[in-house]
Amino acid sequence: MNRSLRAATAVALASVLLIGLLGQVAWAEDQEPNRLFGLSFPSFGSVRYNDEGQIRRTSGLNFALGFSARYYTGDEGLQPNRFNPYWGWGTLVIVLPYIEFGLSYPFELADGEQFAVIDIGLLYFIPYVSVSIWY
Repeated sequence: MNRSLRAATAVALASVLLIGLLGQVAWAEDQEPNRLFGLSFPSFGSVRYNDEGQIRRTSGLNFALGFSARYYTGDEGLQPNRFNPYWGWGTLVIVLPYIEFGLSYPFELADGEQFAVIDIGLLYFIPYVSVSIWY
């Protein structure tokens, strides 16, 4: 690959990531926590609430250069200090699709304004464990 094509590819990737990052920050809700960062899917994104104030999904960018969305399937949404089932989908390296299933266990921090979350799941059939901070 020649030098100008690599530079154009790098600029395009950086632009896509920056636009996605700005979009995630703009989607943040007034409720806490509303953002997340970690070694999970998504790696950086937003926490989404339903009309009843329950955490129902997260979405954002992942470190594998893609987009991720995760949906919590419990009747009460994501609840702290217990296992919560989820399923998710997304992309890796911008275009490779994936699907995941698993359990999240959020530990409440700062009187419920932040969470430390441990995930145990399957990406297709590959098991993984990840951690993230929601703030």
